[in-house]
Amino acid sequence: MPPPATDALVDAYLDLKDVVIQRGFGRELFWQERAARLPLTEPRFLREGAWVILSSGMSYRAVSRRFGGVASALGNLRSGRAVVRAGEVGRRRALQAFNHEGKIDAITALGRHLNDEGLAEVQKGLQDDPVRYLQRFSYLGPATAAHLAKNLGAPIAKPDRHLIRIADAAGFSSVGALCKAIADAVGDPVPVVDLVAWRHATLDSDYLTAWRRAALSSAG
Repeated sequence: MPPPATDALVDAYLDLKDVVIQRGFGRELFWQERAARLPLTEPRFLREGAWVILSSGMSYRAVSRRFGGVASALGNLRSGRAVVRAGEVGRRRALQAFNHEGKIDAITALGRHLNDEGLAEVQKGLQDDPVRYLQRFSYLGPATAAHLAKNLGAPIAKPDRHLIRIADAAGFSSVGALCKAIADAVGDPVPVVDLVAWRHATLDSDYLTAWRRAALSSAG
């Protein structure tokens, strides 16, 4: 069990959450909180998976401009069967929208897996060990698999570089321990705590200061 969150850490988190909302990302936080309550469907699994795969090393803006073309080429990502039926013609069309063979092939592999195994088996894999299960697919390493898992509703945080630095600055051994401690204290889901910390880091180049100050205040 992680140590409980101190008052200083809770205050820092709530202040940063206010900043993130004031900067226009309230809908993003609402979406992340709602993700845990949404049912897993074939389109949701494929679209979230495709987005995370395409996003590896790419900006949100770059992916958003191309995502619709990729989805349209691959049967609108509405089912594993639709992706398989799109075949080589669909693959070539997807490459016209997003010219990266590795990523397009990873998305089609996701579709084939869903078609072959069925949604029930995918759900079981995600329930048992979501990060390990998702790492069987190309372009889903430990951090990106955790990102996809939390977008599909798993109560986990992703260990990306910003969050690792934040956990260290706040005096926690891991990203998961930090997010769990804050989540337990304030009642936000772990993925929302993750998102608040990550989004603030993208908005403020001096993002570690608040976390270090909270850690020093707690130690004092």
